[in-house]
Amino acid sequence: MLTVEVPRLRLEGGRYYAGRLGRVVTKSRRARTFYVSSVVVGEVEGYVESSRARVVRRAQAAGRYDDLPVRLVTHESGRHRRILHWRDRDGVVGRTALSEATVQERMTLFTEGPAGPEPLWLWLSESGLPLRPTSWEGVFRAANDRC
Repeated sequence: MLTVEVPRLRLEGGRYYAGRLGRVVTKSRRARTFYVSSVVVGEVEGYVESSRARVVRRAQAAGRYDDLPVRLVTHESGRHRRILHWRDRDGVVGRTALSEATVQERMTLFTEGPAGPEPLWLWLSESGLPLRPTSWEGVFRAANDRC
C-alpha cells in the first residue's frame, strides 16, 4: 500500500473511510474496496508523521535511497482512474495507473520530500526501505510471541 492510497481524515468527520486497492496487489487478483475506522486512519497518519518520518530521515542521511531505481512521482491525474506521473534518475518520464502498479513498481515510487526523495510505500523497515510483503509473516510472528 502506498501513502497516497490511505484514506485521509476529513474535516466533517465520519466513523469509517473507504479506500481502494488495485487487483494486481491483492491476494485474489481482484480490485478491493476496504473500510477503515477513523481511529485507525488517525493512527496511520500518526505513524507517517512520526516513526516513518524518522526512519526516512535516517535513510536519507545514510544515503540508502541514492542508488535505488527511484521513480520520482511528480504529480497525479485522473479522478476515477488515478495516474501517477513520474521521472527516473536518467530523466526518463512515464506514468503508471495506480490500479495497475505491481508490488515491484510500487517499491520504486518516491516523492520529493523536504530533505530529498521519500518512498511512497507506506510500511517501511527500520532501515527506511519498503517492507516487503513476505516480511509480514515475521512481523506477525514476533508480535504473537510478544503477546
